[in-house]
Amino acid sequence: MKVYLDTSVLVSLIVADANSGRAENLSEVVTDPVTSVWTTVEVTSALGRRLRMGALTPAERDAAEATFEEWLAAAGPALTVTTADYAAARQYVRRSRLRGPDALHLAVAARLDLPIATFDEELAEAARAFGLTALPA
Repeated sequence: MKVYLDTSVLVSLIVADANSGRAENLSEVVTDPVTSVWTTVEVTSALGRRLRMGALTPAERDAAEATFEEWLAAAGPALTVTTADYAAARQYVRRSRLRGPDALHLAVAARLDLPIATFDEELAEAARAFGLTALPA
């Protein structure tokens, strides 16, 4: 099953946190995971934030980045974000409580008619409201 993975799922796959077990369970079910080039920026940003907060050492952050690069190589090229995705994301923001970055994830998944995997409940709720499948259910 092809599923769009958002940042929350990917970070939990590469760094031990409260959702890592759930992320591992998802990775066993999702046979064809995809993500976008936008997500690659967000994952690196999230790892940098954990470094700044002292939750990761520089070596741990570098190891997490290497693990993410390996995941990307196995998953295949990240999906392109199009101009139309930005326009759709703007509409999602206008019609919901989503933040711009989350709306962009939703726009890419919606354009490709993909379920979206997220641990962000607000994003999952918005996805369902806009007619998409959100995992975990």
